[in-house]
Amino acid sequence: MEFWMKAVGDRLSRALLILLAISASERALAGTVTYMYTDPQGTPLAEADTSGNVVATFDYKPYGSQALGTPKNGPGYTGHVNDADTALVYMQARYYDAAIGRFLSVDPKKVKSGELYSFNRFAYADDNPTLKTDPTGESTCVDKDCKMSTIDAHPAGPNGPTITFHNDNPKGASPAQPVSTETAKMVEAAVIASGVSSVNINSTTGGQHAPTSRHAGGKAVDIDTVNGKTVRGQGQSKAVQSLQKAFEQQSNSRENFGPAVMEKTNAIGGKPEHFDDPKVGEDHQGHIHESGQN
Repeated sequence: MEFWMKAVGDRLSRALLILLAISASERALAGTVTYMYTDPQGTPLAEADTSGNVVATFDYKPYGSQALGTPKNGPGYTGHVNDADTALVYMQARYYDAAIGRFLSVDPKKVKSGELYSFNRFAYADDNPTLKTDPTGESTCVDKDCKMSTIDAHPAGPNGPTITFHNDNPKGASPAQPVSTETAKMVEAAVIASGVSSVNINSTTGGQHAPTSRHAGGKAVDIDTVNGKTVRGQGQSKAVQSLQKAFEQQSNSRENFGPAVMEKTNAIGGKPEHFDDPKVGEDHQGHIHESGQN
C-alpha cells in the first residue's frame, strides 16, 4: 500500500503535473505518435495526435474502474499497465482489480507498528484513492509531493536484505519514522548493494541529537546492528566495511561515520574526504551514521 508517488524500480515514467499535463513520453503505435494527458496522479484522461487534436478521452472512478472510454492495453489507472483482456492493472509487485478496489495477493511489504491500514493486506492506498496512489504495490511515500518516505523493510523484495527499526533505548522514540525520500532511496540502495543480510536502524528523526545534526530534518539514520550483530561488537568487520563502502558509492551521501570509515562529502556526487575528528570518531564506534545531502 504505497502512499502517494515515489519513483522506485522499473515502472512507467510519468509526468505528474498540477491539473492536466502532457506525459513526458510519447508512444508509437503503428507509426502514429500519440501524446497522453494525465491528471496529477498519472491517470490518462486524453490522447492527442501530433497536431494537438484530442482523439480519445477517458475517465475513471475513484478506485480505477473505467467510467468513460474503452479500456485498452497500455498506460491506465495512475499510470500503471492496464491489461484489457483480464481487466486487471499490473502494479509491479501485485495485480490490482479496480472493479473491487482490491489487490489479488497480499502486500509483500511487512506491516509496521502503528500503520493501522496496513493490516488489510489487500487494500488499495489505505482505502483513500482520491488522495493516495500505489506506485509499486508496496508502502513508501507519506506526503503528496513525495518529499518524505518510509524506508522499505524489504527494499529488494522478500528474498533480499531486511531492514528493521528498533530503538536500543526502550524509552526512546521509534526509529520507524519518515525520512527524506532521497535519504530513503540512499539507505535502501546501499543496503542492497552491500550484500549484507540485515541491518537495524535505531534512530531516524527522533531522539536527542546535536543542533547541527541532520536527523531532525529527516536526512540521517543510525544503524546499530548488521547481520544480527551489534556494530560495536564487530567493529571493522567485513559486513560493516561492505555496508559503509556501499554508502560511500551513493551520490546523495554526506556523512559516512562508523568503525570502518570516517568521511564526509560536501556536495552531491562529490569526492568523500576523511573526517579527522577524534571525538566524533569515538562517538561512532558503536553505530554507523549515514546522512544525505537531500
